[in-house]
Amino acid sequence: MTDKVIIIDFGAVNTQLIARALRNAQIYCEIYPYNNQGDLDWSEIKAVVFSAIPEQFSDKNRGAFSWNSIPENIVKFYIGSSFQLVAEKSKNLKYQNLKNEIEQALILKTEEFTLCSDWKKAPLAQLVKNNTTDAQTLISYEDESTDALSYFPELQAYWFNFALYANEIEVQDTCFARMIKNLAKIEEEFTAEKFIANAIDAIRKQVGSKKVIMAISGGVDSTVAAHLIHKAIGNQLYCFFVDTGLMRKNEGEKVLKNYQNSGLNINAIAASSRYFEALKGISSPEEKRKIIGGLFIELFQEEADKVADVAFLGQGTIYPDIIESLAIDGSAKIKSHHNVGGLPDFMKLELVEPLKYLFKDEVRNIGRALGIAPNLVDRHPFPGPGLGIRILGEVTEKKAKILQEADAIFIELLEEWGLYQKVWQAAAILLPVQSVGSKDGKRTYEYTLAIRAVNSIDGMTAEWIHLPYEFLNALSEKIIHEVEGINRVVYDISNKPPATIEWE
Repeated sequence: MTDKVIIIDFGAVNTQLIARALRNAQIYCEIYPYNNQGDLDWSEIKAVVFSAIPEQFSDKNRGAFSWNSIPENIVKFYIGSSFQLVAEKSKNLKYQNLKNEIEQALILKTEEFTLCSDWKKAPLAQLVKNNTTDAQTLISYEDESTDALSYFPELQAYWFNFALYANEIEVQDTCFARMIKNLAKIEEEFTAEKFIANAIDAIRKQVGSKKVIMAISGGVDSTVAAHLIHKAIGNQLYCFFVDTGLMRKNEGEKVLKNYQNSGLNINAIAASSRYFEALKGISSPEEKRKIIGGLFIELFQEEADKVADVAFLGQGTIYPDIIESLAIDGSAKIKSHHNVGGLPDFMKLELVEPLKYLFKDEVRNIGRALGIAPNLVDRHPFPGPGLGIRILGEVTEKKAKILQEADAIFIELLEEWGLYQKVWQAAAILLPVQSVGSKDGKRTYEYTLAIRAVNSIDGMTAEWIHLPYEFLNALSEKIIHEVEGINRVVYDISNKPPATIEWE
């Protein structure tokens, strides 16, 4: 992978959206926490973008980023308050307060850059002075929210101080991304075809002649990952479908049927009793996720012992899984993912994760490019831990069966009403709340079911959907009258953020 942009994250709320905007402009980028850049290959990197620094960011941590690690020829882009880093880097600039003293700081060293005062009407070629990019290749940029744009020749750096991306709809505007593409002279575009070719080459180099085992859940991520790995190494891939008891109703039969003509070698493992036993008495969301993920690995280890030369575990990890599992500047991470961290120490298999730097919509594009059937590629996302995190509180077999019945009715009616493709993700959540009701003239004391339907692009942000009242009424009546154990249905009208898509 060449022509890469890296984004240094200081905890800004829109860091992931900046990455999505770059990807939409077919610029390959990756996000790194400010205090953990890892071992970067700078020969592949064309530019570094610094996200804004939140007000609550610790002053003592502002200098944690390793300045000396960035080669001088790599272009730097500072967003908003990350200008503080420019001031600290350049000893010729004085900086104390971005809002109150920015004009004073600029005046002190005006020969380093030119700041156009009439930026709202000027093309970018006039805003950014003394750069080496051909002015004819630059685009015009007009935005009512823009405050300033400056170029620092000495530092090979640009400062963009204007509002960027508040939601996933805005990332479809690639104007800012094209600015970076032009100024950093990024030539190679990030496409599905190039990704597949690079991924196949990387998988073959990593795996060699050994074998890979992998779980198939029927979801988009594991489906695409399995097909990609199979395309790279063929019969060296051994797939398993683990019946955890936490999948959707009759999911096992549907998954195996969907894959019967795919050429994948799949073995079904009945493990529901082990899962319910492992989850007995556990109500913490984090503990449930780790137990479910740990048991997956344990099962794979057992299966690996039955197959010679198995050295790798394939997983459908995608980029939001990794991003949401990170914490910036000591802040709490959003959640643990079953395939990111928290794995048992006894795992003896190396991971193969070909999709770990892709967002959900990109995974779907890869699936289409691989020729995977639409009924698999266009399925709603389903969490790796399954219904284990849609049953709030302790998970039992009885609760799982109640939720499976209700969930099946929800999906069935979405399809009947022509709403399934208009919803990005649908979920039924069984709440640990019981209330008084009446069925067939008899008093009941049963569970409450929450219904969740959201629209999103890749799950980083999401908005609840205004499903028709008639649909919601029909759904509620059908669930309450047909599912024993539920006597109340509520509809979740929370966006992400502040809420997450899943409840746990």
